[in-house]
Amino acid sequence: MEKILETKGLKKQGILSGIDFTIQQGDMAAIMGPSGSGKSTFLYQISGMDRADEGEIWYRNMELGHMTERERTAFRPIIFIKEKGKERKQTKGRKAS
Repeated sequence: MEKILETKGLKKQGILSGIDFTIQQGDMAAIMGPSGSGKSTFLYQISGMDRADEGEIWYRNMELGHMTERERTAFRPIIFIKEKGKERKQTKGRKAS
């Protein structure tokens, strides 16, 4: 299976500490937790809206930490719209279990 998204040792001062996370092609994930637990911070990191203090974020063999602000801005619709659309196409017509 192809890795779609992967984080390695992701840290944001005082909020995230050493997050290792991988989503493979065809996987679905939910980010859940109580208020203040870092859900939004994590999503900002993986979308490129904010930079991590430490660690790596990979999207389809591209490391976000090496992207310019302009490249990260162009990247955001890809991760949140394009991938979501692909998942919809893959699951269309199947009954929920």
